[in-house]
Amino acid sequence: MRTTLSGRLREGLTHYKVLMEAGPDAIAAIRQKLLNTDWSEIDPSGKLAFLTALLSALHDIDENACRSVAAEILDSPRGCHFVTATRIHSIATSTIDEYGQFAIGTLSVFVLRSLGALSSVRPHLELWLANLPPQDVSGIERLYVVDGESESDYWGKYLHVLAKIVLVWRAKPLFLGALKTEATLYHEVGHHVHCLNDDSRSENEAKANLYAWKVFAAVHPELTRWFGPLISILVLGTSFTRPSYIKETSTQPADEADDAVCIVKAPQLIGTVIPISFWGISGKGGNF
Repeated sequence: MRTTLSGRLREGLTHYKVLMEAGPDAIAAIRQKLLNTDWSEIDPSGKLAFLTALLSALHDIDENACRSVAAEILDSPRGCHFVTATRIHSIATSTIDEYGQFAIGTLSVFVLRSLGALSSVRPHLELWLANLPPQDVSGIERLYVVDGESESDYWGKYLHVLAKIVLVWRAKPLFLGALKTEATLYHEVGHHVHCLNDDSRSENEAKANLYAWKVFAAVHPELTRWFGPLISILVLGTSFTRPSYIKETSTQPADEADDAVCIVKAPQLIGTVIPISFWGISGKGGNF
């Protein structure tokens, strides 16, 4: 667990997996490490990635133990930085009981039960994921589908340290909503493929957008042939012409310098891009 403090996202994911494999036997060690750390400040050493990996593992092992540790951290006399407190609250207050679960290939999918549309969500996801090279989806730990009404400020998020995607479900009401939800899934998978390289945030976003557009254009050739630039603005917030091919890529994890989350935000105006903290199950807030 000590090396998780380096803030390297690849290491954070490795430790999360190790702790999950250890199961209940890891609870005491996680608890001690979290409670012995000063959370009153955030520094560049990767403490937020450290917190995310450990508290998420604790949450996924034992939700009650997670809530107990979270309460102790938040009530500590040393205090807790507001960004850290937001993340802790988001992890601790979520529960797996809120989600229906199924698998698509090796990918575990969790759909918020309040959507009341599990039977319609699954076919969409199976169709969209089938459009992606299997090696690009490999390594994604979980895909969470959440309610668009309660999460109105974004369409999707990818959390590097845990290799989890959050997809906001807006596919049912409108044709355009379905297209943008589909493109957002491709965008977040694009982050999984590219975002662990040593690139700037803008470069990562550009790569994820290009990846999403190549997949989307291959799936919708007529739509993108005739309305390419307009459709790309509407579904991705950036202008592309229709590419002639989809470039095959595979996940090449590399170390990341921070604990940023790749987010596709909901546009406030047509053609304008305005990109939960998602740790164990769900989260809210800015870059997590």
